[in-house]
Order: sequence, then C-alpha cells, then structure tokens
Amino acid sequence: ESSSLGFTDLLIRRNLYPMLRKKPPFVLGYSFVGHVVAVGLGVTTFQPGDRVADLTQTGSNADFILRSPATLVRVPKTLDAAEAETLVLSGMTAFQALTRYRKMERGQRVLITGAAGAVGHLAGQLCTEMGLKWFGTCSIRHRSAIESSGGIPLVYDSQEGTAQLELESKVGFDLILDLSGAESPRISRRRLREGGVL
Repeated sequence: ESSSLGFTDLLIRRNLYPMLRKKPPFVLGYSFVGHVVAVGLGVTTFQPGDRVADLTQTGSNADFILRSPATLVRVPKTLDAAEAETLVLSGMTAFQALTRYRKMERGQRVLITGAAGAVGHLAGQLCTEMGLKWFGTCSIRHRSAIESSGGIPLVYDSQEGTAQLELESKVGFDLILDLSGAESPRISRRRLREGGVL
C-alpha cells in the first residue's frame, strides 16, 4: 500500500549509509505498509490479508517482498497507509531514543532540539503520553505545533526563546534528544541534570 523513499534511500543509493553497504542493482525503500499475500509453512502468526508493516532498509518499493513474520507488526485498518508508513522509521527512532538509554519517570524533563521535524514531532507526542515535561526548540512558525503536542516551545530565532532555553538549562534536563545538531555536545552536556543522557 505504501513504502518510503527518503533521504536515507539517497544515502544508501550513493553507498554512504554507514549501517548498510550495498551496491546496485537493488530495490530501494526503507519501510512499508502492506498486506500479507501468502505465508510459509508453519507460519501461524499471520494470515493472507493481514495488514502489516516492517522496516527493511532496502526492497520496500517492490510490488512484493519476502519478510520474516518475526519482523512484521500489525497495522490497524483505520490508519491511512501513507501516514502509518511514516511511523515505521520515524516513530521507532523516537521511541528508541526515549526508552533505550534510560528509564524515564513521569515528570522528568526532556529537551528535543529540532522538535518540529518528523522524529522530533513524534518524540514530543510520546513524551506527552509518557507524562514527561518536554521542551522543543523550533522556529516561530512551528511554535503552535509544539504547543498542540503538549510541549513548551523554545523559539530559537527569538531573544525570548534563547533566554528561556538558558533559564530552563539552569534547572537542567534528564534527557536531551538532539535532532538538530545546532549545538556542540559540550554545550548540550552542560544542560543536563546529574545522570542525564544526551
């Protein structure tokens, strides 16, 4: 139903993607949403017609693709295929960034730089669901998107936003998810509370 073609595919095609070195010819497509057409012998977890998604790194732009049932996830029929497909890579990246390196407790403070991008936007929504107090750096035009997702916008192209970031940094953050790369790691680490993770 839907498959990706994004910046990562461009890097893969140019053989610049650090986690995958592959030479053409091959089919691009990092992830997909589709339907199971057939299952192999002994597969009981999925049936033909089930709607599924997977992260493949390559091959998702093909009409048909062979996947292990262990890597597939179910996709609700109510979700639009293109919208659901964007959750595969960006959603997984956001979730892993918030859960893999530290157990977060309700009320803890998170700074997301580049919060208006795909991963940042989803990470902010996850922070809200997890009961975390989160701040997102953004331009003035994305301020309302951060607010509507439950975050506190820190508008980087305004004096007020810069001053607010410095004020919040004195309190410190338990986790900084740096998606913009606008600051050096040394500066970002100074914004962390003791035991915080960048």
